[in-house]
Amino acid sequence: MDKPSYQKHSFPKGHYVFKEGEPAPFAYLIEAGTVEVFKEIDGKQISLAKLGAGEIFGEMGLITDDARAASVKALVDCHVIVIDRRMFKEKLASSDPTVRAIVKMLSKRIVASNQTYASENASLEGLVRSAEAILAHLVAELPASKRGLIEQGVRPRFDSFVSAVRAFQDRMPE
Repeated sequence: MDKPSYQKHSFPKGHYVFKEGEPAPFAYLIEAGTVEVFKEIDGKQISLAKLGAGEIFGEMGLITDDARAASVKALVDCHVIVIDRRMFKEKLASSDPTVRAIVKMLSKRIVASNQTYASENASLEGLVRSAEAILAHLVAELPASKRGLIEQGVRPRFDSFVSAVRAFQDRMPE
């Protein structure tokens, strides 16, 4: 049986490897360099990951057959091995059906999780809402006898944090 030949490609610093919404015919294994995976929400780039040598990106589209869920840009000159859909499907088809089902399910969960993360963190207000939810969860989990400690010790510092974030947000250009 012939050993598959892998196509190699290079992306210069600052070049988009692909953009969110584009078709997903390839995944990429980074041989050298670093890329950033991000989503754009309301004109802001929300970083999801920075990946380097030995890491793979773009695999979600090969697994789910969906368009790209995020954009990827080379942070430095990058050299990658291109994994095409046919090659990926052949390798996946030769695996156990349970493994195939798990891979597909995990991929969908990761895409949904990235979307939620990006949406919640697209603004500083999202950060404040997340912090408030964490504090509320913490308070709810404490016995009633300990909740006063949070209100006396943590709440004033938390309110100062929220005020500082909102003041910073007010100074940011639109």
